[in-house]
Amino acid sequence: MAKMDNVSEIVKNRPKLIKVKGYVVWKKKFEAFVQSEDSRMWSCMIDGYIAPTYEVVGGFRVTSYEKMQESEKRLYDAEKKALAAIKLSFPFGIKHTLNRLE
Repeated sequence: MAKMDNVSEIVKNRPKLIKVKGYVVWKKKFEAFVQSEDSRMWSCMIDGYIAPTYEVVGGFRVTSYEKMQESEKRLYDAEKKALAAIKLSFPFGIKHTLNRLE
């Protein structure tokens, strides 16, 4: 499985959304947090992440982590860190809305 650098630090330092009323302030803090952590995380959030694929008979398959190039692994890891930071920033009561992101 993927090794994600300093994920525990990201988990500890992320801004948390306590109440939905505070979303606007939280959003600004969260954006600044992500941009300061890793520009690749920010890129994944803004531009989206597209997993590397290879062609097989009848379509395409996602490349396994082991077969990814180093640059692809770094982007994959950034995507996972970004998703973890988002999920762990929301209060328990609204986390169910994030299930479609998996």
